[in-house]
Amino acid sequence: MKKNLNRVYGLFSFLLLCACNDTATQQQQTTPATVSDTTTVQQRDTAAIPPGGAMILNASSYHGDEVGDSVSRKSWTGLFRNAGGYYLDATRIQTARVYDAVLDESENGPHTGIEVRALHKDTAILLISGVPYLRTGPVTAVPELSAGDRSFFTLQPGDSSRFNYAGHSYTLIARGTKKQVDDQPGNEIITDYRLYLAGDKNGKRIEQLLTAQKNLDDTLPCIIFCGDLDGDGLPDFLIDTTDHYNVFQPTLYLSAQAAADKLLLRVAKHTSVGC
Repeated sequence: MKKNLNRVYGLFSFLLLCACNDTATQQQQTTPATVSDTTTVQQRDTAAIPPGGAMILNASSYHGDEVGDSVSRKSWTGLFRNAGGYYLDATRIQTARVYDAVLDESENGPHTGIEVRALHKDTAILLISGVPYLRTGPVTAVPELSAGDRSFFTLQPGDSSRFNYAGHSYTLIARGTKKQVDDQPGNEIITDYRLYLAGDKNGKRIEQLLTAQKNLDDTLPCIIFCGDLDGDGLPDFLIDTTDHYNVFQPTLYLSAQAAADKLLLRVAKHTSVGC
């Protein structure tokens, strides 16, 4: 059985219904990854998630060990979307104990699941805590790398996708190994998967590893959102860095605090499972 749709895909369903009318210029091209440049700085990994309590959540339901009741006492900023587009806004969240169809014996209780709600007029795409340099206001997104009719954006090993943001060109690159397991089309195993972002910074071409998985179980890491969340004019990313179809692992990458030789800093991630 795939992921519990009521749990993990509450956000997914909302994104599928959104239309993309954002103003970022995006030139999406899925082509074989041939990026090579003698000026490229090969980054082996992003910086480790810094200490300090940064946290991200989705407005959804979780197993009891995935979210603590204390999260409602934290200060939160939400990434929201309405008819006018994306924006960041301060929000409070509320938690409630709910029936966990996987772990609880009866709907009559006791209940061990935790539902997270954003107390806001619009639906939250992401809830962020512990990142003090975020500023509320409109967010310009890259349409093809965010919500819309394409759902989530994925790249197979050997593919790349170029996009523009604020006059600068970037390329997402996927590398890895695909092996056909039988004579049925599409029955493949993907190993050593790596997703990179390439772009120019301080006069140098940087190619930075965003996520790597040794083995993928019937899934691919996918881009959920791309846009400037931290106000520095550069693209930030929300990526599901999962390696398993039953795991949802949104990971937030921001550019404002990235090192001089990196494009992004991995700020926070959250892991939850379905059934």
